[in-house]
Amino acid sequence: MSETVDVSWQDIEHLTKQLAKLVREDGFTPDVLIGITVSGLFPVGLLAKEFDTKDVVVVSARSYNDREQGKLQVTALPNVDLEGKNVLLVDEIADRGTTLEHIRKIFIEEYKVKELKSAVLVVNEKNCTFWPDFYVMKVDKWVVFPWDK
Repeated sequence: MSETVDVSWQDIEHLTKQLAKLVREDGFTPDVLIGITVSGLFPVGLLAKEFDTKDVVVVSARSYNDREQGKLQVTALPNVDLEGKNVLLVDEIADRGTTLEHIRKIFIEEYKVKELKSAVLVVNEKNCTFWPDFYVMKVDKWVVFPWDK
C-alpha cells in the first residue's frame, strides 16, 4: 500500500474546475484572489481563468522543508488596498491548516477585507485542524503534486 497520493496535471485541472464550481454554488464572488507561494500559485492561476479575473495577488509563506513542517514564515505580504473586498485565499493543500489560519487572520485584521474565504484542492483529513471553506479532495497520506516531482 502506497504511503503517498500522486496527483497529475490533469487532476489539478479537474480539481480546480470542481473548486471553482463549489465557490460559485456557495454564492461567493471574489473581488481578489490571493495565492500562497509557491505551490498555491498553480491553483490560483487556474482559478483566475475560471473566474475570468486578473485581480490576483501573492503572499509568500512557507512552513515545510521537504516533508518536515517547521515554524510558519510569512516572508512577503502584498502592498495592495483590499479594504471592503471579498477575497478568496488559495493554496494547494491544507495539511494541518495552520498556514491558511495564520494568513487568513493577517488579511482580516490588517487588510480589513469585507469577507475572506479559503480554498484548497486537497485537505489532509487526518491532520487538519483548520479546515478551508472550500476543498475538493480529502486524503490521509502525503500528496505528491506534479510540481513536486
